[in-house]
Amino acid sequence: MTPGRLASAAFALALGVSAGLLRPAPAAADAFAIGPPDAGWKGDSVIHTFCWGAGFDVALQDNANWAMGTSLNRDTDIIDSFEACNQAQTDVEWLDANLPVGVRGQYSCQIKLNADTCNHAHVTLDPAEINIGPLDEEDTSKTACHEAGHSVGLIHGGFTDCMRNGEIPNNLEVWRVYNGHHIFHINQAH
Repeated sequence: MTPGRLASAAFALALGVSAGLLRPAPAAADAFAIGPPDAGWKGDSVIHTFCWGAGFDVALQDNANWAMGTSLNRDTDIIDSFEACNQAQTDVEWLDANLPVGVRGQYSCQIKLNADTCNHAHVTLDPAEINIGPLDEEDTSKTACHEAGHSVGLIHGGFTDCMRNGEIPNNLEVWRVYNGHHIFHINQAH
């Protein structure tokens, strides 16, 4: 290499290094699979099994199927699988109950494998708390999707998908599925 080219190459390298130092740092990732009070634990594998708990309202089964089959199975790498309830191995047991005022649904890890992985969880829906607006069916599917999201490690606070808290503003599907950011987290963890 000639002295002129060597100097040009050295200048280009120095410019590239200094440009790299002046770039803004990448955005920090949000918390994932951190446990309560705000989030769930990761599931124990890419196969995410679920069952209907004792007395689970038949009217809610379509909403739970939406959460497991459409929101998770269709849109992420998770494979849902319905099975008979077995606390030693079923990832999500769906229940319905009267929860405290203002609580529409609840995720609770019952059997932890380690600090961030749950082997068996309860997901509870409260139709009386959910069915207070004009979009009851869509709100129920959104709440089921939200709670299922906790079962694969998602936290509260989504603004553009089912992880948002409260009622949905309209009947668009976007409120009953996961956005790309949450899908990325789910797929990376499993």
